[in-house]
Amino acid sequence: MSENTETNSQEAQTPEQNAAAPQVESPAAASSVQRPEGLAENFWDSEKNEIKINDLISSYSELSKFKTETDAKFSGRPESPDKYELRIPEGFELPEGVGFDFDEKSPLVEAARKMAFESGSGQEGFDQLVSTYMKEKLSAFQQEATEIEETYQAELAKLGERSKDRLDAATNFLKSNLSESQYNAIRKVASTADGVTAIEALMALSRDKAPVIPGNGGGEGLSETDLHSMMKDPKYWRDRDPAFIKKVTDGYQKLYPNKVATSV
Repeated sequence: MSENTETNSQEAQTPEQNAAAPQVESPAAASSVQRPEGLAENFWDSEKNEIKINDLISSYSELSKFKTETDAKFSGRPESPDKYELRIPEGFELPEGVGFDFDEKSPLVEAARKMAFESGSGQEGFDQLVSTYMKEKLSAFQQEATEIEETYQAELAKLGERSKDRLDAATNFLKSNLSESQYNAIRKVASTADGVTAIEALMALSRDKAPVIPGNGGGEGLSETDLHSMMKDPKYWRDRDPAFIKKVTDGYQKLYPNKVATSV
């Protein structure tokens, strides 16, 4: 009697009541759940057949942070590598009297621009690359200048106590007897002790071959010694004062007709 009553009671339940009742998933149905297509395997719990929500959220947060940092990093980058301005960086101080020229067509410049662009650098980052390059070039230049000066001083020392006077006399001799282009082609000869000695030999030959006119002392009474002293005057060899040079030249022409002024 009771069994029939229970059966009748179950049959009497409405469809709505049956839908509201908890459904028990069979083991076979649970094992048939598969990883959604496109979901990385490391975000799927194969034992529980469910998504690892916490891992997925954590990964998304890290990705979002990376994107934010990347966007900020590249925010100052120009549109293309050639948009970087090649200039002396702000605050970079050049040594007094030293200039610095850039070659826009240099492969090194092209490589620096490409490097800065690929790293996401803005103009400031590119300026840092330029600054590093300039420091290296200036260091090499200063080292070379120091070596040249040391060599020059060593050559002067070989000329003895009157080295400066001898060098000036040799230089003035070349300037007085050569055209500007000829002088520029040979001027380096006077940068060594042997070169100065060779020029002095030419000066001696020039004086030995100059005709001497007895009794001719020169228009203003200037002797050869006076003229030599005048040629050592800065107005002659440094300032190149036209009137002063003419006075010396005229004096030599009166002492030695058809010869130009020389010095010792």
